[in-house]
Amino acid sequence: MTTVSQGNGGPAAVPLTGQQYQISAGRYRATVTELGAGLRELLYHGQPVIASYEPNELPPGAAATRLPTALVRTPT
Repeated sequence: MTTVSQGNGGPAAVPLTGQQYQISAGRYRATVTELGAGLRELLYHGQPVIASYEPNELPPGAAATRLPTALVRTPT
């Protein structure tokens, strides 16, 4: 785990997957990670919709892995 300085001068722990961003809409709540903009958690009515992972765990399989640009199709 990496530590960074907070505004109050004290160290803050940064999870292995980077900063965690929580977003919500209606009864959905999601946590997106800085590492690969991974969807770490998705809840509906407080119940998991996807298999989640902890902030200090690497994403399972190829989750949060950047796709090579050759595989990304753009409209023509």
